[in-house]
Amino acid sequence: SAMRCIRDHGLGVPENISVIGIDDIFLSSYKEFNLTTVKIDKTTMGRMAFDMIMDKVSGEKVESVLLPANEIAVRGSVMPVNGSD
Repeated sequence: SAMRCIRDHGLGVPENISVIGIDDIFLSSYKEFNLTTVKIDKTTMGRMAFDMIMDKVSGEKVESVLLPANEIAVRGSVMPVNGSD
């Protein structure tokens, strides 16, 4: 993993480098990883992707969309900003 590589090079997570992931997979919360992650709504993302594929197949123009991700699982892989949590 990236965090293991950082540590193998003598640097600390999060003391020297903060690391953040996406999707909040179950391994993120294990002590070895303790990865801060952005949680995404995979059901909504899947539905949006399906709709876009169907539109594209039907010959419609498909635009890129942004899926809001407003929840972060804060764990030990990032430093607090300005000393706050």
